[in-house]
Amino acid sequence: MNPYRRKLVEQAFNKLDRDRSGEITIDDLRGVYNTSNHPDVRSGKKSENQVLAEFLKTFETMYDHHVHLFDYSYSPVMIENF
Repeated sequence: MNPYRRKLVEQAFNKLDRDRSGEITIDDLRGVYNTSNHPDVRSGKKSENQVLAEFLKTFETMYDHHVHLFDYSYSPVMIENF
């Protein structure tokens, strides 16, 4: 990844890492990702926590409910969008 893109990825990661722990958790996402309008939450099909966990899983490489910068930088979602 070139330096410009790396910097953008780091900025996005830092925005999600609300407590500056170096990893993104469900608790971090609660502060930045509003699930209340998600269609599955609105219909009662899924809880807000389920939607948050699914979103977090898209960035994980180890599926431990924690995303580190390496996971985030090389997740399929980030690669597709950059």
